[in-house]
Parts: sequence; C-alpha cells; structure tokens
Amino acid sequence: MLDSVTLLACQSQQDGEHFVRLGLAREKLHITGNVKFDIELSEDQKKIGQQLKETIGNRFVWVAASTHDSEEELMLAAHKCLLKENPNALLILVPRHPERFNDVSRLLEKQGWMFSRRSLHDTLTHNTQIYLADTLGEMMALFFTCDVAVVAGSFKPIGGHNVLEPAALSKPVISGPMIHNFIQAVDLLKASDAIDIVDNDAMSLGTALCVLAKNPNLRAAKGERALKVVDANRGAVNKQFALIQQILN
Repeated sequence: MLDSVTLLACQSQQDGEHFVRLGLAREKLHITGNVKFDIELSEDQKKIGQQLKETIGNRFVWVAASTHDSEEELMLAAHKCLLKENPNALLILVPRHPERFNDVSRLLEKQGWMFSRRSLHDTLTHNTQIYLADTLGEMMALFFTCDVAVVAGSFKPIGGHNVLEPAALSKPVISGPMIHNFIQAVDLLKASDAIDIVDNDAMSLGTALCVLAKNPNLRAAKGERALKVVDANRGAVNKQFALIQQILN
C-alpha cells in the first residue's frame, strides 16, 4: 500500500519513522509539523469575545473547555474552592457534546448555582457564578474572554483536547494528567512553563486556579510563553500546500 504513496507529510519525526518501519520509502517522507499550530482568531470570533468581556466586566474569568460526563462535577468543586478566595470569579462552562447541555443545566440547578445559559440569551449579571456556554462554534471567542483556560477531556481517560487554541490567544493553560491525544503540544508547552498539569482532583485544580487568579503578572508571563510556543511552530499548512503544488506542477 505504501509503495503507491507519492508523498507523505507527518507532523513529527517520530510519526514519520513509524511509516518508514511499515515500508514507506524514506525519500517520500516529509516532516511538516502540526497544522493545529496554525490556528487563528477570526474577526467574528474576536467581536463576540469582546462583547462578552464588556458584559462580564472586571472579574476573574476561567473557561472549562470541552468537559465530559463527570468532569463538570470536578470543575464545579474547583470553582467552589476558587470562590472562597475570589468570590467574584466567573466560570464559563463549555460541555463537549450538545446532547448533554440540558443534563449539565439540571446539574447546576440541583447544586444551587446562580447560572445563566448562553443559548437562552440569559442575562449575565454580577451575581452570575457560572455561565453555561451551551452553544456551538464559539470556543475561540470564549477563550478570548477568559483569564485562564482549563482544557478538559484530560481529567478522564479520553486524552485531552486542543491546548493550542487558548495558547494561541496568550492564555495560561491548565490541563489534567490524561493528555495522550496532545502529547507533542503539551510537551512543548511544558518545556516553556506555559501550561500547568494538575492532578485529577478538584483541590489540585482549585489551588492552581487560585494561584493564577491572584497573580496577574504570572498569568501574563505564562500566556506570553504559550503564544511563543505556538508562533515558533506555525507553518505546517504552508509547508503541506507547497508540497502539493510541487506534485501538481
């Protein structure tokens, strides 16, 4: 099968070596990098984010992005820890799957949270403790709004989600320990001290949030380092485009 391949573009040398071991001729292998580093914030998403920031006002805001079943409970427990030190903090909770939006809303009601639902255009006031972002296609806008991004799917054996999206917006990133889907990206961020990997419990997450909440300079430094990692690894799309053009010509 691999004999019929004209060219193969891989995101890392390690991935490429796997294909060579399977029989790919080495001259057909090109290492182009990870296309996820080429993410950019659209003007529409930026506008949405700016409007939401104006509505929220001067509060510490963290996003729990792409949460799965049972991860919401952990995020809510961590938020309770944070509220003890920062009563004005706001959690933007973003469940991963639309079919769970109503389940998460019922969970918030059951626990007695003051929350607003984005899909219902609920008013977000200074009393709102949790903003349930039960919409689709707005993740980058929500990351633009926050001070800290917690990328979920990493507190369960799912493997984590895209840590590069908040990093590309200069946001400090927190992740759980189960990150096998994004090992390369996480390793690069860890090497630059641009991500915090916390244990799989609410106390560890809450403590990390409290540290960042009371240290704006630390947040800014970590966010700046995260952006530098992304910028240093951009270009995969253009490299692949150039290879395709070369073949077509």
